[in-house]
Amino acid sequence: MTTSRTFYTVNFRTWGVDRDLTACFEDKNEAEKFADQDYHDKVVSHRVSKEDTIKKYEEMVQKTTEYQNM
Repeated sequence: MTTSRTFYTVNFRTWGVDRDLTACFEDKNEAEKFADQDYHDKVVSHRVSKEDTIKKYEEMVQKTTEYQNM
């Protein structure tokens, strides 16, 4: 049995990119802090339970972390 998990996404725009980007977080407070900037949308929560979907969101969280550490 797989336990469901909640992830949080924020769509945002950045200089030099002509499309929306998506940041993904496991912590709601962290997502809200990120969303509280210019050109950032509100936080959207996603409750997921399928193993492959959880992995997809975990990869998105990792990419967000890498982006923030650039």
